[in-house]
Amino acid sequence: ISITEIVAGDILCVETGDEIPCDGIIVSADGLQIDESALTGEPVEVDKNADGDPFMLSGCTVSAGSAQFLAIAVGKRSQWGIIKSKLEKEQDQTPLQEKL
Repeated sequence: ISITEIVAGDILCVETGDEIPCDGIIVSADGLQIDESALTGEPVEVDKNADGDPFMLSGCTVSAGSAQFLAIAVGKRSQWGIIKSKLEKEQDQTPLQEKL
């Protein structure tokens, strides 16, 4: 399925090596570890499961295991989308840039 066809409420399956396409909540997981360094900068994989830490964030990568999760935010409404939109805003010129 194309990433553009995912909507909130879909159940998605991911496994080792997959990039998480949207934010979601884990329904079931088997030995799931996520590399969240793209969002947090932390180099350590995070253990995820339905009971302890059930949140999946878009833009992160599955380091080990597999999971099924419920999509809760896609595109610009996901954490990755929010961060990306803030980075894309045009910034006003500084006084020095205006003088140049």
